[in-house]
Amino acid sequence: MTTSTPQDNTVLVLSPPIVNGQTTPVVGAHIGVPLVAYDLVTDGEGAVVLVDPPLSGTMDPDDVMELWLENEPAALDSETIIDPDSRTTLRIPKGRLHPDRINKLYYTVTRGSSNIGTSTPPLEILYNRIRPGLKDRLTDPSGHSELKLLLPDVIKNGVGPDFVSAEVCVAYPYCRAYDVITLKCNGEFLEPKPKVNPNQAPQPPNPGDEIPITICFTVTRAYLDKAKRQNKKLHFSYTVTDQIGNGPDTDAPWSAVQSVDEDLDGVLLPMPILLERKEDYPGDDASIIDLEKLAGNPLLLVVLTNDNRFVVGYDVIATYTATNTGHPADVVVTVSGKVEVDRFGVKQTLFLEIPNDKVFAGSSVTVTYELRKPDGDLVGSSNPATAFVIGTGQLSVVGNRSQTSPRYHSNLSRLTASSPAIKGHSTATEVKWTYAGDTEGVQGWTFLDIEPERALIVSLQDEENIIARTVLRPGNVSGIFNLRNHHSGCIVKDDGSVFGWSDNSEMLPPPGLKDVRYVAAGGHAYVALKNDNTVVAWGDPSRGGLIALETDKELRNVRKLAATDGAFVALRNDGQLIAWGDPDYGGTIPTSVISQLSPVEKIIGNTGDFTALLCDGRVFSWGASWPDGFWVSDARGAIQLCASDRAFCALKTDRRVAAWGSSEHGGVTPDNVQSSTEEVVLLASTSAAFAALKSNGSIAAWGNQRFGGKAPDNLQSVSHLTGSTTAFCAIKADASLIAWGVAEEGGQVPSELSPALATSSSYGSFSAVLNTRRAVTWGVNTSAETLESIVCVYAAGPHVVLLSADSQLLSAGPNAPDLTALSGLVSYSE
Repeated sequence: MTTSTPQDNTVLVLSPPIVNGQTTPVVGAHIGVPLVAYDLVTDGEGAVVLVDPPLSGTMDPDDVMELWLENEPAALDSETIIDPDSRTTLRIPKGRLHPDRINKLYYTVTRGSSNIGTSTPPLEILYNRIRPGLKDRLTDPSGHSELKLLLPDVIKNGVGPDFVSAEVCVAYPYCRAYDVITLKCNGEFLEPKPKVNPNQAPQPPNPGDEIPITICFTVTRAYLDKAKRQNKKLHFSYTVTDQIGNGPDTDAPWSAVQSVDEDLDGVLLPMPILLERKEDYPGDDASIIDLEKLAGNPLLLVVLTNDNRFVVGYDVIATYTATNTGHPADVVVTVSGKVEVDRFGVKQTLFLEIPNDKVFAGSSVTVTYELRKPDGDLVGSSNPATAFVIGTGQLSVVGNRSQTSPRYHSNLSRLTASSPAIKGHSTATEVKWTYAGDTEGVQGWTFLDIEPERALIVSLQDEENIIARTVLRPGNVSGIFNLRNHHSGCIVKDDGSVFGWSDNSEMLPPPGLKDVRYVAAGGHAYVALKNDNTVVAWGDPSRGGLIALETDKELRNVRKLAATDGAFVALRNDGQLIAWGDPDYGGTIPTSVISQLSPVEKIIGNTGDFTALLCDGRVFSWGASWPDGFWVSDARGAIQLCASDRAFCALKTDRRVAAWGSSEHGGVTPDNVQSSTEEVVLLASTSAAFAALKSNGSIAAWGNQRFGGKAPDNLQSVSHLTGSTTAFCAIKADASLIAWGVAEEGGQVPSELSPALATSSSYGSFSAVLNTRRAVTWGVNTSAETLESIVCVYAAGPHVVLLSADSQLLSAGPNAPDLTALSGLVSYSE
């Protein structure tokens, strides 16, 4: 390895070590160490490191070789040299390699007290502790639960002779740049195998996170032709391998198989179209039959007769089969009709009907038809049409969409779904939450709302079938509370117009404002996000209520908004940030970093500062506290951001916490939080304190103790946490509530409350939707009267607004506005 023989006072330069089972090449380091070469080594002692001997005479017996990671105080392993001419074996103990940074490995040779050699350069190592796809969460042998294969309709609904190509997508957690995706169809692999580009997913050494990333690629006709089989079926699945060589969970390395019908040669007739109403075509989702849309009418089976094989007088015989109906056997209905022409000799579309009493909520439907000559000879059979029947009243959701203005401290709302038992439906059900426009969602009966400006599709599912579905509107209530007589509120109506109230006329929405999707509140102004992704602002012109013309031109394709007390920032779809308002409140991004602030993934504000989380995991803050900006190295790898009035806090991919800003507002993370072995799952804040919910249901709080910085002793079994200005409120696993902080401002829960389904905060107050579907508010605001069937309670400046399932509204608080005129005009769901 080295060509020099040292004297006693000469320091050797030694070549890098070799890790047994290492992966090369990798992007971002010299090698990768896969799990099989480290965590899964059979003796449990970690990775094996091999060091070849230097030239004879370089090392002596009794020299000591030590293995190190750069910048760490303790050696990984050491070995006393017995035979200087033999290879030396060392170990990297389990738990010592870091998944979120480049590990720099080297070894030293010491003789007595002298270091006589150091391997150079250090060996740079990438290590991924978590496999792509995370862990299969089900014991179902059909495939990995977290590897989602998203087939487009042009494939999922059956592949016909006109197929040329289509974009297939996959989605999985812990997706990283340079992952290799292997798509399999009937045993045939798609080549070349798609690779995740560095602009699609976190780059090394960012370890990724649990939020699935969707990757799309093209499947061609040639590939499907190669995969054709005699049974006319195509069976798709995929797996993924990271660049280090780790695959998914070894118990389920492949996604669940999805099977589709194949008719590339054009033998089958077009599938029938299933419709509730003629006026819904085109544009209707034919894979779902909605009993509410049927409204007691027959289900329509539509047969298009354009194919030349349809001849006037031929018979069409359709078979409708419903499974999982609750009946002992499948329900089968046969209906028929003839191919006919109109008075101009043009073949007519054929409409057949299935009686309404044969359509069952929760059932799966398959429809095929045969085309026969008048003498009964078969002309051809159709591709099958499949659908799932959803019913009414089977799914309900409660909880306000998250409110993230600087006065609400960026606390995330938890939405809760429930469903009564479905008659005849015995299999397990799950709820799926998907933001409109996304191809993949999250499963669970509760959901943290991180994008309140987007519609949220909530589906009750059985395996791959949708039983019931509702679409929650974006957050449609906001307001401003401050001490300069700018108290005000805004409500977005279903038609996109905005209703507002305030004692200050400049805080009222501009006349004629329409097509609004969402309104964000700052400290002295509002900004509306419109349906075309442009924005409109109003309020104090110096505090963000006026947008300069040159800035307005940049405010296109906006997807998210954040505010401080005196400024706004818009995050565009391309990851760029646009700021306006008072420069002392973050209204101007430091020019020295503008080129480095892209692409941005998340943005929040507190009273005077903004913080941006970039897609590569870097975090940057600017505003009143950091006029020139501040790269927050301790927060790198953040997945959630939280804000008090003058500090920020981040939850990182390793489930640890970093805080920065004013120590009096929680900007310093205490040692007991840093050293905790329990992973943090959620952050919440008041105006001057933070609290972390841990995976074991305990709470760690810090900051101003009066404002909630000290949690009650022995608090356990917490399932969700939210903060107001001066107190925290926790929902426990048994749906009971506990609060702490300023007692008269929400820090003391009223006695004898029914179990709570959802909580929300307002200025000095908390509200809870109870399992009775009534709401209670305590603290500065109290609600004496209430509505039935409450679904959520929103903060609106000094007031709270209660919204019911039937679109009734009620406000509470000092001089609360009369919202009677809005009844029926503002809805929780579409």
